[in-house]
This record gives sequence, C-alpha cells and structure tokens, in this order.
Amino acid sequence: MAKFTLNSFKHSKKERIKITMLTAYNYHTSVICDQNGVDVILVGDSLGRMVQGDCDDKSVTVTDMMYHTRIVTRGVKRAFVVADMPYGTYETPEDAVKNAKLLVNEGCADGVQVEGRHREEVVKAIVDAGIPVMGLLGMDSEKIKTLGFYSSNSSNPKEEYEEIRNCAKTLENAGCFSVLLRTIPASLGKTITADLEIPVIGIGAGRDVDGQLLMFHDMMGIIDDFTPKHVKRYAYVSQVMMQGVKAFMSDVDKKLYPTEDYEY
Repeated sequence: MAKFTLNSFKHSKKERIKITMLTAYNYHTSVICDQNGVDVILVGDSLGRMVQGDCDDKSVTVTDMMYHTRIVTRGVKRAFVVADMPYGTYETPEDAVKNAKLLVNEGCADGVQVEGRHREEVVKAIVDAGIPVMGLLGMDSEKIKTLGFYSSNSSNPKEEYEEIRNCAKTLENAGCFSVLLRTIPASLGKTITADLEIPVIGIGAGRDVDGQLLMFHDMMGIIDDFTPKHVKRYAYVSQVMMQGVKAFMSDVDKKLYPTEDYEY
C-alpha cells in the first residue's frame, strides 16, 4: 500500500473517502495498525494516562513524546504519523517551532498536533518552518473523564459553538492540513466539516466528519474502568489478559507448568 501523505488527506476529502485514525504508543501497536491499513496514527499525549499511569496528560514531556513517537514510527510503512505537542510546549511561536522540530527530526513524526483555540500564530510559525500541523478543538480530556459527555463551559452554548466553528476556519487559514474535533455535538461536527476545505476528523464528533479517531486502549478494552460515550468496544483485551494471568498462576500453583514440553 502506498504511503498516506498530505495529498492523501486532500484526496480523501475531495472523494469523500473516510479517513481512519488510531492512537499508538509503542512499536507492536503501530505494526498492527499499519499492517491493517489505518491511515493516520496519533502518538497522543494521552500516553500520560494510558501508558505512564498519570491522572492527566500535563506531565508528559517533549522527551517522552520523542521517545514514543520514534518507536511507533519504526513499525510504520504506510500510515501518516502525527505527534502531539505536549502541554506547555507551544506557548510562544519560538518554543513551538523548536519543539515541533524535535518531534519531526528526532521522533520521526510526519506532522504535529496543536490543541486549543486562538493558536493561529503558533500554527503559522510551525507551518512556515515546513512542518505539517493538525489542529485540535473541542472538550479537554479531563472534562471527558469527569462527565463522559459533552457539556459547554459557556452560559451561552450557541455562542461557544460559533467560536469553535470560527476557530476551525482560522486554523485552516493558518495552514493546518486537517482539524481534529473532540467530543462536540454531532450537528456542529457536520457544520464544520462542510465549512472547511481540509479534512475534519472526529473523536466523538458525529458521523458526518471526514474521518474517525479512537484511542487504541479504549476500542480494544485494554483499559475498561471508564468508557466515554463515543467509544465502541471492538475487543475486550483486558479480560483476555486477566484470564491468561490467572491461568498461568493456577498452572504454576498446581505444578502443571512447565511440563517436559517446555523444558530444554
């Protein structure tokens, strides 16, 4: 299969071909995603919660992201790899460019993701440095875990929706090759998708966006203590793993493992 490129994003939007996107934090997961034809792999700062066991993502560093992005890209031949810019690493255009270059040059990412509204100056600086940028708008991950559904911070939700819509257009004008919408009303996802010429990918943004993202650990049931409303479980890996651990412990306790078949 041919490499998924920036032109592939444009082609998918034009031809209305849905884009598939999953998170990955290690080599073996990236191999599984890539060999099965996933278009985009996101090395998200969500690794703070999913891999490092932190309660949020704000402790993740650029060094963490470089390490995980580098081992993810080792398993990729086709997919477009996007690396999250961690919290606090793009407060100024200068810092943003410096850290984005680390993720691309040292982490081997194809592009970076910048979260938040009114980030056009930062986005433009990174794009001008020759690095592709995906924008991210919507509800933050801490609020998702607290509520499990979309809830506006504003006393006037329609006003906030219009702001998100305007910010999406601003990100496009600043040079983003795509925008990711996270846990927003489906109707807003549909409107923004129609507004933009670049692809709009959604995670909990309805069916009418140009592509869909799920977190690998969520969809595979690796972490099953919390399930956001938008997550569909495609496997129950944690249950299989627990059964395997219990079976191993039982075999050792009963002296059923190892048998001669497993001895040298």
